[in-house]
Amino acid sequence: MKKSPEVLPKEEIDHINSHNERDRRILAAFAAKRIGWHGVSIVSKSLGISPHTIRKGKKETDNHIAPPKGRIRNPGGGRKSLLETKFIEWRDKLEKLMALYVAGLPGEGSVRWLVITVTSLIKLMEEAGMRVSRYIVTKMLKIIGLKKRSFIKNLPMRYCKDRDTQFRHIQENLPKALEDSGTVVLSIDTKKKEMIGNFKRGGKVWCQGIPEAFDHDFETFSNGTAVPHGIYDMKENTAYLTIGISHDTSEFVCDNIERVWNRYLSAKYAKAHTMLILCDGGGSNSSRHHIVKQDLMELANRLKMNIQIMHYPPYCSKYNPIEHRVFPHITREWSGAPLLNLKDFGDRAELAHTKKGLKVIVDYNLKRYDTKRNLYHDYETMRQRQITTGDILPRLNYAIRPTCQIL
Repeated sequence: MKKSPEVLPKEEIDHINSHNERDRRILAAFAAKRIGWHGVSIVSKSLGISPHTIRKGKKETDNHIAPPKGRIRNPGGGRKSLLETKFIEWRDKLEKLMALYVAGLPGEGSVRWLVITVTSLIKLMEEAGMRVSRYIVTKMLKIIGLKKRSFIKNLPMRYCKDRDTQFRHIQENLPKALEDSGTVVLSIDTKKKEMIGNFKRGGKVWCQGIPEAFDHDFETFSNGTAVPHGIYDMKENTAYLTIGISHDTSEFVCDNIERVWNRYLSAKYAKAHTMLILCDGGGSNSSRHHIVKQDLMELANRLKMNIQIMHYPPYCSKYNPIEHRVFPHITREWSGAPLLNLKDFGDRAELAHTKKGLKVIVDYNLKRYDTKRNLYHDYETMRQRQITTGDILPRLNYAIRPTCQIL
């Protein structure tokens, strides 16, 4: 009598496992029939298939049972998901459980979110007699109407009564300036200071090994602080990033504008007589501080150009073009790996680009700036002679003319 094998040959196992679930079941049934005595248990042990599945395959072959054409299973076949069998029963329990851990914005009934993690929710559900996987819980939350989202920085911290008026003024005058060959249009702002050194940054990089950075972000361990100031030429879609090492003062900003003008822009705009500057209304661009206006008057005198200023309303700096056309792309190049030195800082910023042709040019300003400067004794005389305010929101819109005659 021929002895039955203890397991199927490896080649046959690989052949059967290479098919879909129905064909595996049928082939396993044929193998069991061929072996004969103990065939079902041998095939079950070899393939890791339930004996019940093999017997089902035998029944299908003996009775010529097959699923509809184009299908592997009969309609409704397979194990039912908990979403089908238990969700209707558990929904009320889940919503009552979630109600204890839901928060929302005042006056915004349509916006709500869970204040606990999915892992904590699974634990609470298990304690309430609902044993589910993470996958099923996330599916349940989506059916209830929740989605995983991050908060959008979209709400102004305060309402500015002049907000709409100033935006309309900018919207009316900016297109005219962009079409005027005698006007240079610049959007300026300073990004947040960055510590130079082996400090962890947000994002990931492709690398070999496990990269390590300092476990604390202490400035005393840094190789200095970089102050990135951006000047965006809106006509040419070119950004000029000046990296400073001192303070973000109005003198620092005006020096950067003068440097960029002399090195890059004066040749492009040889016939220009006016420089329109779009900026926010705080910090080194403050619309309230007289020292800012004093430095702008001196800049106008040095460049021998008219300077027109349009400040964005308070709490609206994100609408400044440089904020969304330039800075996000530079930030992306700085993500992941530490900024080890100023050159690395600048070289990676110059890699920033967009499909619309954004180009970033980097320069360095190593001058030290004083934060405690006083106004000139004749500042008021200078202001009356050089600054002209507009009819619309004079605090946010004004023009500065040089003391010398423009040719």
